[in-house]
Amino acid sequence: MATVVERSDRLIAYRTLAIGEPWCDDVRPPILFQHGLGLHGEMWLPWARELLVHGRVLLPDLRGHGESAAAWQEKAYGEDELAADVVSVLDHAGIDRCHYVGESFGGTLGLVVAARWPERIRSLTLCSTAFRGATISNIGGWPDLVFSEDGMAKWSAEISAGRFDAASVGRIADWVDEAQRSLEPRVVAGLVRCLQAVDLTDVLPSLTTPVLVLAPAGSPFINLESARALHRALPFGEIVYLHDAMHGAALTHWQDCAAATSRFIDRANRGPA
Repeated sequence: MATVVERSDRLIAYRTLAIGEPWCDDVRPPILFQHGLGLHGEMWLPWARELLVHGRVLLPDLRGHGESAAAWQEKAYGEDELAADVVSVLDHAGIDRCHYVGESFGGTLGLVVAARWPERIRSLTLCSTAFRGATISNIGGWPDLVFSEDGMAKWSAEISAGRFDAASVGRIADWVDEAQRSLEPRVVAGLVRCLQAVDLTDVLPSLTTPVLVLAPAGSPFINLESARALHRALPFGEIVYLHDAMHGAALTHWQDCAAATSRFIDRANRGPA
């Protein structure tokens, strides 16, 4: 059952997962997973099976998505406001610091949180993530597309074609299509416009957080040069290439992604606090 953060106009839902002795306090930094456009927190359940060994897990639904759908009140929000939703979840759960894992737009929000609230982030794992909206390809027509006749179905098919080869992933494609079609058009249009306006170029060199970049080679939205540029700009960055993956690598290649993330979090936990 989801917990709901009620704060101002925010109604942000999140789930908490944990293993281990319920009578003992786990003092390790938890892991917060943030999905991107069109999905919801349950996409991370396969990852959670692998990463719960590092501590409890938080799965928020992005504003306008899943059980946070009612939180979308305006036509659009800026990245700072959406990043503040993440911090409100941490505050509500009583968490001072976490390991943050984000995919696509969720990864971009992680960079914003690490820049504005560096004390809250122990490590960042970013999959299929952009730091500058102007470099993202093939999304410019989406804000108009979703308001056209049968627009959400058309948009879902278009973004899914960039996530993966639907013929090869079967039930994943069906699950993703259902999640994407459940959104309101204004949510898709608002998040796309928000993402297009993002430019974190100037803040990346000042980040002190260790960052792992998971870079799929076949994303039609964020090419490998953009992933390499992100890695080069980070003072404490690592990069792992996913050579046969498309933009939906967090779904289709979750085993490889989770394994690399687990090793990265283990190194971060052993490093300086």
